[in-house]
Amino acid sequence: MPRYVFRIRQGTYSSDVHVDLADHDAAWHEGAKVCSDLIRDVVEDLKDSPEWRLEVSDEADEPLYLFRLTAETFKKE
Repeated sequence: MPRYVFRIRQGTYSSDVHVDLADHDAAWHEGAKVCSDLIRDVVEDLKDSPEWRLEVSDEADEPLYLFRLTAETFKKE
């Protein structure tokens, strides 16, 4: 079974998780599930670090998918 790397990044934080999945399609669906599971925890921190990323790579660490959540402020208070 192929091994995939799920790399979460926000600001200076980075974390790699290695996951065995059936194929690239399964890796995409797992990445989407991880994003939906974590989004509530991530949103609050976007004020301090306005981009959150989940990068999915194959066994050779070649990028396959990028899930990104950004927050932008246009008005200054």
